Amino acid sequence: MSLRTVLVGVMAVGPVFASCAPPPPPGTKRVPDRADTSKAVFVGVVKRVVPVATGLPIVTLQVVERFLGAASEEFELRLTSDYFINGVPQQIPAMVEGQTWFVEAHFNSALKHWTTSHCERTRLAERADEELRLFREWVAAGVIAYTHARDGEAPWPAQDVFTVREDGTEVRRLTSDGRSFNPSWSPDGKRVLFISEVKQRPVELSVMDADGRNRRVLRVIEPVIYSAAWSPDGRFIAVSALQGSRMGLYLLPASGEGELRPVAESGWQPSWSPDGKKLAFSVERPRGRWAIHTANVDGSGDVALTGVGMNGAPAWSPDGKLIAFQRSFSMDSRDQVFVMSYDGTNMRQLTSDPGWSCGHPTWSREGKRLVVACRAAGSCNSGIASSTGQVLPWCKRRLFVVDIEGGAMRKVVESDASFPVYAPQSQ
Repeated sequence: MSLRTVLVGVMAVGPVFASCAPPPPPGTKRVPDRADTSKAVFVGVVKRVVPVATGLPIVTLQVVERFLGAASEEFELRLTSDYFINGVPQQIPAMVEGQTWFVEAHFNSALKHWTTSHCERTRLAERADEELRLFREWVAAGVIAYTHARDGEAPWPAQDVFTVREDGTEVRRLTSDGRSFNPSWSPDGKRVLFISEVKQRPVELSVMDADGRNRRVLRVIEPVIYSAAWSPDGRFIAVSALQGSRMGLYLLPASGEGELRPVAESGWQPSWSPDGKKLAFSVERPRGRWAIHTANVDGSGDVALTGVGMNGAPAWSPDGKLIAFQRSFSMDSRDQVFVMSYDGTNMRQLTSDPGWSCGHPTWSREGKRLVVACRAAGSCNSGIASSTGQVLPWCKRRLFVVDIEGGAMRKVVESDASFPVYAPQSQ
């Protein structure tokens, strides 16, 4: 089927379109507002065309590709005629059953119907292929949740959870209490798990909707929670926490209720295999030295994938074949990101920019990119006084998207950002 567009009759020319804004130049990035419920953009196949005696027909389309709104399988569109030539209302090209159309529509509250304006239809008529390509790029740009603190200030205690598209658009604040961090997505991308502090102690494992609403505490774990990750089936949460004097990796039912089941002693920073049968994590043994391990979810089959050194933050690829992780080269904690096969072989370095120390990788949903957290290399720290008593300036922290093939890096946002994680589904 050939692609068509909802467009105004191309017969209309000259002054008829004087009130329309000129179309954007080719290649202009589209940034639709996901919160705009009065707009719908989609590709649909015409199923029914019902004539209306008092106006243009009502068309029902089967939605086959949605970009904004149009949540139901079918979409009903009234083809209004909103301009005239010599007093005669102009028809748009006939919509015939079986045709595929690219639709950009608005809800008309007076008519109680979805309609299209003549300006929108004219613009789409001229650039249907370009518009469709740009909307597909917009949808493909993954959503990233991350921790944000104000630049120039300590990353604690004032930090919150934000989201952003990987192209740097649609920055959204999800929390505003200054004590929330380390987000993790639910498997369906509809909720965000995160850690929050009470009296500057990270003890609350909390959850909220992807837009920041309906926040609630799942579990209080004393004395410290370090990180957490949802299982692919949504039934469990892997939690890295200190229980009494025992540091380790535990399994918790996703409801937050029930017993914390130990998986690995001294286990940190869990990442689930795509099938949910294994966990990758870092193990601190001896103190101050870390190696990447994998194990079954019951703790059996524990295997070290790297030697003992400064290795951490493993992330399993969506196809289960690769694990990304960070490695420090020296005691100044300058990190770079590496990728290896799931069994520890074929290790290669991915990031190497001397100006940035990068780590905490997570995968895009199709497995072609990583988002990594980087801090500016050089004389900066987290506010700890130097040996001379001088407090160095705060480290600049930014997010970068990195291509798996070639390692090209692209900065996501020009503000403080750390602990990023891609949403598993398109938002």
